Order: sequence, then C-alpha cells, then structure tokens
Amino acid sequence: MKKLYVFLLVALVLCVIFFWVFKLNLFTNDVNTKKETVVELSCDNGYSMTAKYYEPDKGGIMTRLSLSVFKDGNTVLYDLFPAMSGSGAKLETKDQKHSIWEHQGEFTFAVNGVDTAVCQEKQGL
Repeated sequence: MKKLYVFLLVALVLCVIFFWVFKLNLFTNDVNTKKETVVELSCDNGYSMTAKYYEPDKGGIMTRLSLSVFKDGNTVLYDLFPAMSGSGAKLETKDQKHSIWEHQGEFTFAVNGVDTAVCQEKQGL
C-alpha cells in the first residue's frame, strides 16, 4: 500500500511539472522570436523608406518600429516608439527629433518637427 502512495505522489509531481513546462512554452522554438511586417514606402523629395513593424505586445500595442531612410545614397536607421497623436499613428525617436506619422494611408516623415517627406506604400510588392 505504501508503494502505491509513493507511485501516485511521483505521478502527481510529474503531471504538475509537465503542465508548467508546456504552459510556459519551454519546448517551442519561437518563444523569443517576434513576428514583423515590412512596408516599403515611396516618398517625395528623393526619399524612400522601409518600415519594419514588430509584433504588438500582449495588450495589442505596437511598441517599436524600425525605419530605414534612404536618400542620396545614404541610409539612416531609426528606432521609433509610439507617441501622442490626435489622429492616426505617430512614432518618434526617444529624443523626439525624428518622427513618422501615418494617417489614412499617407506617411509623413518629420525632422525636428518639420515635415521632410510625404510617403505612400509601394504597390505591387
């Protein structure tokens, strides 16, 4: 009878361990990978841009965007974060010097608060 209790106790402990391992997704390969969406933008003033949107957090909030800005053979990469916007979506660098604002399918890139380029998503990619 004592062996039966020990066996049941061991079985219960193993069940609890397996439950927590699978609940925490310890065996999945994509635990630390984030999905991303890449959007190519065609702009005025000689600019072109690539926006890489990262998967939203658990609350559905996008927390980061990587923006590659191309002009005159130069490329600059900016990490942008959500900012206050009356309408549309606005993201800006931590120092607030560079921003991109999307509203009704139009993207406006600004440097030091001055609109620098207006962009549209490239079609047919």
